[in-house]
Amino acid sequence: MWAIVVGLLVYIVAPVVTVAVFKKLFNYSSIFVSLMGLATGPLLVALIQYCLFAVLPGKDPCVYPLIISLVFLCLGVWGRKFVWPKKIIWRWPYFNIGSVYVGVVIMFVFVRMIMYPPIWGDVYQYIQQGYVYSQDLGLWRTNTGIPFTADSTHYVINPAIRPGLPMFYSLFFLVAPPTPTALILTHFVYLYYFVLLLFTVDYGGKLLGLKRSKRIWPVVFLISSFYLLRFTIFGAKEIILMELALLSLYALNELSKKTKIEWQYIGLMGMTMGLGSFLNFSGTLIALIMGFLFLIWVRYPLKLRLWATTTIISLTLIFGGFEPWNGVVNFIFSPTPLAQGTKTVDVVKLKQAELNNYDLKTNLDVLFRGKLQAFTQPQFFGFVYIIWLIILIVAWRKKQIFNHLEKLLLAYIGIYFLIIMDPFSLNPHPYAYVLAISPKYSLMLLPMLAVTMAGRPETVLYIQDKIPRNSIYYLGILIPLLFPGVRSLFVEPLMQIIKELMPLTNDRAYYLSLLNNLMVGTGVISLFMVITAGHWQRHYAKLAIIGLLILPTLFLLYSNFLR
Repeated sequence: MWAIVVGLLVYIVAPVVTVAVFKKLFNYSSIFVSLMGLATGPLLVALIQYCLFAVLPGKDPCVYPLIISLVFLCLGVWGRKFVWPKKIIWRWPYFNIGSVYVGVVIMFVFVRMIMYPPIWGDVYQYIQQGYVYSQDLGLWRTNTGIPFTADSTHYVINPAIRPGLPMFYSLFFLVAPPTPTALILTHFVYLYYFVLLLFTVDYGGKLLGLKRSKRIWPVVFLISSFYLLRFTIFGAKEIILMELALLSLYALNELSKKTKIEWQYIGLMGMTMGLGSFLNFSGTLIALIMGFLFLIWVRYPLKLRLWATTTIISLTLIFGGFEPWNGVVNFIFSPTPLAQGTKTVDVVKLKQAELNNYDLKTNLDVLFRGKLQAFTQPQFFGFVYIIWLIILIVAWRKKQIFNHLEKLLLAYIGIYFLIIMDPFSLNPHPYAYVLAISPKYSLMLLPMLAVTMAGRPETVLYIQDKIPRNSIYYLGILIPLLFPGVRSLFVEPLMQIIKELMPLTNDRAYYLSLLNNLMVGTGVISLFMVITAGHWQRHYAKLAIIGLLILPTLFLLYSNFLR
């Protein structure tokens, strides 16, 4: 019962009230303001909890959610005019293959999240640290060097985990231990931000001028990366960081179009940057990139620009619980090794362990299967990054015009890629390789890619016109894969390719079955496409979406979660 009450607070009351407060501050309703309120509401609950543990440690466990509820009650009363919307902003999407696909994927992710216990490494540590916070009723273990013993009554806070999500979890554990209901409700936060991210990408299509009937396609592009769905199911904080980063870029886009400063957008930008830093060190890096972009992108006079930058930094520190300061001083610009209690982490051994974990044995492996993995590992990321790069190159070659938001997104993508992926190995920080080779950080560019794709319909049409209409009949060469004798000729070569692309974590029989299903499915689809070629010749774009985005994603979901 306690977990359900807290769930209502963080997933309904806090977002609704935050949206109302933002609407009153802006004095009007808009999709952007609603998205910002929905995104920051649950995290503000965790931040208030963090502050209460800092200033009122050791109180009765019920005191903390009571105070948080009173805070949102007061805010709700202040913004009561906007608590209940006069009309629903979001209308039902057009019924087409894209909207059906999106609905199926959301339901699949939801069901699998409920069925999978939250045992993934990061999530398990969030549960542990959240439970420790809820029992300590304070922050006294944070950043201490006390050598705790290894018995069940002591626990050393992992310094690499920022308090945002553990503090969020601790609310559910204040009165009762982590029951299955409580764990499901804590894990729901990833589905909440996943769905919100879909709406935010849809809004990006609106900003770029897509008609409502077409705005589903950048969302289809977004969810056609298997890793995005996998990390949502298992619970990755990067889903939340993607949402905050994209909203921050939308705010910066609004600021950069005006010569007169609008402080509401400054506040929202600083809030999202701070909350991102409250979640993870990578959020602090994103905040630094956003701050740099703000300095070079806005058109204010220098004095006003510096004053606005100071305001953003201050808000980032406040809404980040001063974790951005800790991240910059103790991690980003410090060569000091990570330590847990009195135990210091060996940087060399940690790096080698990480490389072994991803089966990266040579420098070329690190570059192609690590730093460039989004482009070289389509079996995990899908074809979305490759498609995006091709379309971007074609648009550049044809000298097509990019609008203001597209240029901003491309600038962010470029700076993020150079700093985080570090393709030229210029970053001297001892932990830079962790960001470069981890797929989570490559994935964090996906929403920006999806939105920029929304602004390239003319490029897609240009490429489509260059493809001969009769080329669909070439799929007929794949029809013989329906015969077992033909499939047997390709098994061993394909197995060798799989070994080169990724470490084999299952037995040989699993991959043989997977290859057999893949080839049979390819033969069936090719036969169907050839038979119905007349229809698909008139709908090449739809055929490309089905063949390159939808079907590969559904196959990966089946082979990873339903077999």
